[in-house]
Amino acid sequence: MKYQLLRRLLRFNPTYDLIDGRGRPILCAEKRLVSFSSEYSARSPDGRQERFSLRQRYALGRPDYEVAQGGEWLAFIQRRLSFYPSYDIDLVGGEQLHVISSTLGRRYHIAHADAEDQPLATISRGWTLRERYRVELLERSYEEVVFAIALVIADSLRHSSVG
Repeated sequence: MKYQLLRRLLRFNPTYDLIDGRGRPILCAEKRLVSFSSEYSARSPDGRQERFSLRQRYALGRPDYEVAQGGEWLAFIQRRLSFYPSYDIDLVGGEQLHVISSTLGRRYHIAHADAEDQPLATISRGWTLRERYRVELLERSYEEVVFAIALVIADSLRHSSVG
């Protein structure tokens, strides 16, 4: 399944829309302004149902992210110490995923920790005036986690000079 994560223009707080291959909105993720760190709420397009929340916290000088769904912990995303963004993800069932970036930091592969040559999803940054990320999901069971990782990548690249 192919999706696009698009940043809305002319907004004070970062807001991203996730649309499917047919252009239909899937969710809207908006950064909460009352938070000192990055905290996003990803909701259905009509705003009624929260799909997941993403909260950033700092540990040892690097950002970590918690993903929750319905108040329950879903995943913990930890950035590795490297020049280009790469991440380790601990899922609630004990599974581990890795996010590995290309050398230019424009393409990311998400895979199981023990099978990094078999990606579950890819995220690539587009070259337009508007922030755009293409998300290709190969395994639907990781949908919310992959969408949260796309938000983490978009948020981290927005605050860095990489990319």
